[in-house]
Amino acid sequence: MLALPLQAQFSWLHKAILTEIPKLSVNRFHWLHRNSDHYAGSLAFSYANTDSTATVGGNAIVRGASVVIEAVTGEGTSVAEKNDFIAWAAAGSGGQGDLSFAGSIAINVVDMTFTATSGANTQLKSTGNLTVQAENDMNPQSLAASAGFAAQKDTEDEEVYGGALTYANVDLDTTATIFGRADVANALKISAAATIEPLVTTIPEIDIDIPFTALAVSGSVSGGDTAVAGAMAINDFDVITQATIGSNARINQDNIDGLPNPIVDSLTQSVLVEAIDLINTTSVAGALGIAIDGTGVGAGLELGIFNRQTLARIGSG
Repeated sequence: MLALPLQAQFSWLHKAILTEIPKLSVNRFHWLHRNSDHYAGSLAFSYANTDSTATVGGNAIVRGASVVIEAVTGEGTSVAEKNDFIAWAAAGSGGQGDLSFAGSIAINVVDMTFTATSGANTQLKSTGNLTVQAENDMNPQSLAASAGFAAQKDTEDEEVYGGALTYANVDLDTTATIFGRADVANALKISAAATIEPLVTTIPEIDIDIPFTALAVSGSVSGGDTAVAGAMAINDFDVITQATIGSNARINQDNIDGLPNPIVDSLTQSVLVEAIDLINTTSVAGALGIAIDGTGVGAGLELGIFNRQTLARIGSG
């Protein structure tokens, strides 16, 4: 946070960069063989909770040929970088026996806040452009796969069950705000942008790129009378994106040293307040059950829950 008056003329940049994401990832595989039964299970859990903040507060006075306050992913708008969050789980069980079960669960939890702001008592003066920007770009990916197999013995009592579940909970809050005074000779831009895209994964050997957000697949094959497989992919996204000029803020009302007084007479001035969110997801849930001498059942469900609030606002006063 900058809290001291700056009187020199210079290009001023205040930036918060988020490049390292603290997260917890767990991937477990468990295999149990008891008599003629086979069990396998896998769990993947990825968790990230991060804040990226760029703030000019107090009674700061900032002057520059170019002033930028930004909380972004990577090195800013000139470099396209994204945060990747990955949870993969896979399990398989099989053999000659009466019962075979395989289950996998992949959970992805992300809570991210990006904030760029200037406080109510700040003064920002630029002889060029002024940008207040918050940008949050990410690629979440969850994969759960399971396969169960039981070969036929002397009886037809073989039962095979397979299950796969992916769950992604993403909470993004992206805010860019000016509350104080800002006087700009050229372009004033207040921008908040959030982007969610599928992560591209390359399949080895065949070298094919597949973009997906969630993939849940399950299969079961029985040489006897029962084979059941189920798969479910759930995406729960809560995205809030706000760009605001606050109430009682003063924009282009005062002079800048060396420029006409007031500078509102300048034809080069512009003001842009924008809030953008782009959410693009690709999710697949599929299941296959095959029973040689009985009934095979496969069921898949893909569920998307999206709560999006996108606001660009100029306050009163």
